[in-house]
Amino acid sequence: MAAIASSRSLIRHTLPKLHLWTLPTRPRIIPAPLAEPSPHPFASPLSSTARFAFQEDAKSHLEPPEVLYEALELHQFVHASAVNDRTPLIFGGAKDMDLPEPRTKLELQEKMDIGSESRCKKHTISHFAPNAYSCTCMSWTMSRGRAIDVRSCKHLREVLGDEHENARVGPGVGVSRSKLKKKAVKDSEASASAPSTNKKTSSKAPTSGQQASAKKADEDEMDYAAPSKKKVKKERDGGKEVLLANSFDLESRKQDPTGWWISEKLDGVRAFWDGKALWSRRGMQFAAPDDFLAKLPKDHELDGELFLGRNRFDETSGLVRRLNGVDYSQVRFMVFDIPSRGNEPFEKRQQFLLSLFPPADPSTFSASSAAAVNPTAAETSASEVVEKRGDGVVRVLVQEKCNGWEHLMRRLEEVKNVGGEGLMLRKPDSKYEPKRSSTLLKVKTFYDAEALVVDHEPGKGKYEGMLGSLVCVMEDRKTKFKVGSGLKDDRRMHPPPIGSIITYRFQELTQQNIPRFPTFVGERFDVEGPKDAVIAPTGNGN
Repeated sequence: MAAIASSRSLIRHTLPKLHLWTLPTRPRIIPAPLAEPSPHPFASPLSSTARFAFQEDAKSHLEPPEVLYEALELHQFVHASAVNDRTPLIFGGAKDMDLPEPRTKLELQEKMDIGSESRCKKHTISHFAPNAYSCTCMSWTMSRGRAIDVRSCKHLREVLGDEHENARVGPGVGVSRSKLKKKAVKDSEASASAPSTNKKTSSKAPTSGQQASAKKADEDEMDYAAPSKKKVKKERDGGKEVLLANSFDLESRKQDPTGWWISEKLDGVRAFWDGKALWSRRGMQFAAPDDFLAKLPKDHELDGELFLGRNRFDETSGLVRRLNGVDYSQVRFMVFDIPSRGNEPFEKRQQFLLSLFPPADPSTFSASSAAAVNPTAAETSASEVVEKRGDGVVRVLVQEKCNGWEHLMRRLEEVKNVGGEGLMLRKPDSKYEPKRSSTLLKVKTFYDAEALVVDHEPGKGKYEGMLGSLVCVMEDRKTKFKVGSGLKDDRRMHPPPIGSIITYRFQELTQQNIPRFPTFVGERFDVEGPKDAVIAPTGNGN
């Protein structure tokens, strides 16, 4: 600890004179290669002695990589009392290499945004120093065992080319898992078709399940540097304003729910149909398949949610963000309003919707899959579905008139018992207001909110090698807390990236105003930033 303190003191006295970065407050240990000469920097084993690089806990405040690189490259900062080999802090010597021409040439300090065909995400690659490139993706960021100038990822390989990256960082570094799987299958097939030798070889081909798995991995891993316009989700200025709910105060019971309309609060993805395309709240166009869109009306606007089933929000969100090869066979568009008739009373709008589309099956209250209880016309002989529009893909959310507090609490308990989110209350005779309105209220026994991911904490024990928890900040971007519950193994292997927004759920705040026992719900793409929950005051006024 004395060594760390002395190192921090040394750099605090030195760095301000450089005017290159703002000194962060905590050290972060990053291993670096050994000083002994090696045929290539990526061939060096990790040093047994840790080097110290300093950065803010919150990645959102970290200085750009080129600033870090310049400071360390020019001044060769090393931890004098703990490092004896006196090697540079986190560099592998890439700037001195003679490399093949890259596929796409980026000038020094030039940046390029790239996207993903499988998910609606954008990453930025940067040529931040001679022969050194960075990317904002998880693969590059989490390569903490490699020097900063000899890291790579599938995005860099796509832009710079495999020949360039193999020479710069080595074969296999930054190669996507799907390419490795393809190579393994190809090698296996080549081995099987090769002339037989004295040794017995296996020519067993991959099973259909393995092929399907590999195909899915290929689709999920496919990225591109110059996406075509057809594959990019278009953004409209400001998006489309929709009716948003306020919270209903269960504690004080100041508001009588009698006469209001009750429906289940779905944990799907909000979607607005304008007669031509499906849009998110922020104006991002969903890349739904043509056969799905063909079942939506061209002459009416619809407000609802794309829904897979309860406790499947993260799965739904991931699916609808994809740009290619999206399977909507299990998705139902659960409609709860028709904005094109927004000046009419709610009851009249609901009646008109039911004249167009079949209602959501009442058993939705006890089913985990929307498709299971709301089949399409092709899957059922029910005349009610066949005769109406939407082919069963569009369903009208069932509304039930509330007859008092006892009725409301009973329905809320029923929804909770089957894993539902809660209830929605709609004011009778109300118009559709494209804003947050007191005519629409959400009834829940828990709070949900949005947070900004600023770091990943490694897992331990059974989660070793995966994500342990997400380090997040609240709306003030200062208050930190960790979210570890609710993350499935697949999410721990592929966590929401640093800088992304997640939805989490909690019961109450601690005395320090930190969420108690927060649970991960899903990654968000339709909100602009972290947003705290509105906490209802307690009955005692505290």
